[in-house]
Amino acid sequence: MTEEQLGKIRREFGLGLGSLIGRIVVGVGMIGLGFGLLFMPYKFLIQSGGHLPLIDHGEGSWAAVGFVVVIWFGLTVGGLLVIRHARSLLWFRVRIGQNGFSVIEKKRTRVFGWDEIESVEEIHRYEGELLQKPRMVGKRFVVNLKQGETFAFGDTPLFGSHTISTHTKLAHTIKKETDGRNIPWEIEKEDVIS
Repeated sequence: MTEEQLGKIRREFGLGLGSLIGRIVVGVGMIGLGFGLLFMPYKFLIQSGGHLPLIDHGEGSWAAVGFVVVIWFGLTVGGLLVIRHARSLLWFRVRIGQNGFSVIEKKRTRVFGWDEIESVEEIHRYEGELLQKPRMVGKRFVVNLKQGETFAFGDTPLFGSHTISTHTKLAHTIKKETDGRNIPWEIEKEDVIS
């Protein structure tokens, strides 16, 4: 199926602004933490005039400096990758058409007809103590397609899901289409998280 075969686009969904901002904040935080850690070996090098032992059980050694530099490098590269990933998500959209839906990402567009859906899983996540009544903390939806592909979305980016601010509205829209076609919609509970 092509995008033109979707018919008239009735609705469009995108990622939540909070999700994008959250990813950018995490990336910047990782970079900031890395540079904050880099100050410690700099301080040791200045205090010792560059004369540190190779290995010492204390804080000031070339081994400790090297270890902190490796952590700094990991945090900086990781932070840059998180920010880059967040930027790539700016293009993410789900368009609902008369004959199916499309998932638009930065480098590709996937188009699925309503009749290509094999089943949908609605997964409820809970948290709480074992002796108390657990409370639901989120939902995730997985659209399973006959070709073996899946499209997952919800309120958090767990398990490869796309975070969509209006995920329940998107799920409701898909449910209306699947109900009319007798496509199974299964509701599952994830293990309780303490």
